[in-house]
Amino acid sequence: MFSPAQLTQIKQTSLAAVLCNNGDAIDKVTKDVFLLPSKQEGGIMSCEKVPQMQLSFWAECCQGEWRLEQKNAVNIRSKHL
Repeated sequence: MFSPAQLTQIKQTSLAAVLCNNGDAIDKVTKDVFLLPSKQEGGIMSCEKVPQMQLSFWAECCQGEWRLEQKNAVNIRSKHL
């Protein structure tokens, strides 16, 4: 079962974000990957500008030792993965 905040993050993700995060050497996509760039406003955009899901909404507290807050959200996309 997902919390309302988690559902919001899931609903805001896109196939463009999935491709950027998981594709080999993909650094540009269209916002709607099912449409040609000429058929949508904005055309091709950098993967850095594609909205990313914040994983902090899935973090759980460890007996009060640490807690991720929304302001310290962790993005899925990381150059170090």
